[in-house]
Amino acid sequence: MHTTLGKIVGNVVNAPEEPKYKRLKTTNAKIKALCSTPGARQLLVGSGFVEEDEALALPADADIAPMQAALQALTAQQAARKEEDEAAKAEAVKEQRAKALAARKAAEPAGPQVKASHILLKPTADKPIEAQEKRIADWKALLDDHPHHLMQNKFVELAKAHSDCPSGAKGGALGFFAKGKMVDEFDAVAFTAKIGSVQGPVRSEHGVHLIWVQSRIAGK
Repeated sequence: MHTTLGKIVGNVVNAPEEPKYKRLKTTNAKIKALCSTPGARQLLVGSGFVEEDEALALPADADIAPMQAALQALTAQQAARKEEDEAAKAEAVKEQRAKALAARKAAEPAGPQVKASHILLKPTADKPIEAQEKRIADWKALLDDHPHHLMQNKFVELAKAHSDCPSGAKGGALGFFAKGKMVDEFDAVAFTAKIGSVQGPVRSEHGVHLIWVQSRIAGK
């Protein structure tokens, strides 16, 4: 209600000769609500308005000085309230950011993780482990000769066409995984090789791998 009260008093101060600003019908919904607000009627009466039947009226010869003082007080109160609201909003934003930061930190992995893709070839009767290693070595040489952006597409193509791992359907993508999630031979390469490099052949109990190391995060 400070805004309505400030407007009423301001109208009188800024246009003291205007009669319509000097009579407030208390049957009017806005004025009735204003007068029911603690302190509002008292401020108007204290500033010079007098109570009449269904109205508050400012006498034609009323001193304008109390109105000017009331307007200054209301303006100061509104400025203080605005400052408090802005401070509260700033504190809410600060608290929200702190919560978001805490949530991000809580979501961080407890240990290091690596993001990688791979192509797995399992030995068969007609393609023993050595033959599969040769195929992997040939693909690595082929990929090493490609520019990086073309290498990525070629790796995905090879994985989809040849990988014996279910990840082959996704171009060999394994996503992020923690140390110990894969077999030791795989981890040894994935967590030490240069980011962006293709490594292989890497032999493990599952077969022969061609590993594309994409990125790492240190964790907490």
